[in-house]
Amino acid sequence: LLIPNSILWWLNSSASRYIILFILGAGVAGIYSASIKIPSIINLLATVFQQAWQYTSTKTRKNEDRLSFCNDIYNKFSDLVFAACTVVVQFSYLISTFVLKKDFLQGWVYVPFLIASSAISTLSVYFYGLFTAEKDSKSLMSTTVIGPLVNIVLCLALVKPLGIWSAVVGGNVSNLVILLMRENMTKKNLGLKLRMKKTYLSLALLLAQSALVVVGKGNLLITAISFAICAVLVVIHLLPYVKMALEMFSKPSAAAETEGE
Repeated sequence: LLIPNSILWWLNSSASRYIILFILGAGVAGIYSASIKIPSIINLLATVFQQAWQYTSTKTRKNEDRLSFCNDIYNKFSDLVFAACTVVVQFSYLISTFVLKKDFLQGWVYVPFLIASSAISTLSVYFYGLFTAEKDSKSLMSTTVIGPLVNIVLCLALVKPLGIWSAVVGGNVSNLVILLMRENMTKKNLGLKLRMKKTYLSLALLLAQSALVVVGKGNLLITAISFAICAVLVVIHLLPYVKMALEMFSKPSAAAETEGE
């Protein structure tokens, strides 16, 4: 069932592109295709993590401390995802000026929300590793079937009134549905309780930041607020690791002072 799952996952990420192409034309589809270049880099990195986590999750399947280990991996992985994505969202216009050609630069407004969608999709990859380790292809398949269906229905319903925004909405909602389903199945089947409240709060802040970045271009007050949200997300997700690093560097110094005395 893993091959059909891969096909459905590709469908979830590609269906909106073809809907836009057939209904709105090649010009609009070109703008959308250009706008997903930056988020696609995040998806590529998620694929690398998926391969490594799938192997590790399988190897540690019978370990006594597996639940604690899985929690630790999710915490660190989600911290990295949100810290990286909030910075990319904040500087999405600047990055777009380098990545997108002038004719497609207007598509930068979709980039922040597409990055948020990629963040949700990337977090779902974590649960993929757990399902494959447990050989629970049925649960994996059910989430990957419903996700594309939600995406296609929303995109078809909204493509005429909203244009490219239909794909943005469809992608975010479908990826969120997949994440919620996989989290609930993991909690029910494996007894694994992750810190999802922090995840959903961070996601809400990331989406709010995305909106402010888009509507606030050229407005100092709104830009300042979006920078503040970015700073909050970075601090929330990276501060514990900064403290750990400082403690590690301070220990050798303290030991050297003791020896000197």
